[in-house]
Amino acid sequence: MNTSRTLTVPAGQILVINALSSSGNVALRLNDNANLPVYLSASNTVFLPRPILLPENTTLKPSSSATITIFGALVSSYDLYAAVPSQFQSVGLAGTAVHGVLRTASSRPAVVTVQKTGDLVAQGWATDPTVAVRRQTDTTLRSILFTADASVTTAQFYRASVRATQ
Repeated sequence: MNTSRTLTVPAGQILVINALSSSGNVALRLNDNANLPVYLSASNTVFLPRPILLPENTTLKPSSSATITIFGALVSSYDLYAAVPSQFQSVGLAGTAVHGVLRTASSRPAVVTVQKTGDLVAQGWATDPTVAVRRQTDTTLRSILFTADASVTTAQFYRASVRATQ
């Protein structure tokens, strides 16, 4: 990227920068009004101790005529989320009804998705639309209730994905 070029992070994407390299002394300008807090000297590659995440519509441009090389990735903002540690407790079966409690490590708002598969090797996980998830008075607990298909004679495996809401 040189001064005649501007890079704009596409809508719905996040640019994750892991390292930067330059052909000369330069800073990387954000949205034409601020320098990224990484200054590069000629033929120097800077590996960042933590990645820099730039949201959609951010523009990047070198502050001089030097060329900057960015090492990183564009990631869909939908795929970048904070997982919430969780575990199932008190799982039981009453007839064809499966019930249990999912405890999360945090009381912050989260989305719980329950998936099932009949084949752990093929990894054919699919969201189970029959699952009801209800938050309890203790905000770290969620009741999970769904009906198992009694006509299925093979094993069914279930997992919960818990992620913080944005």
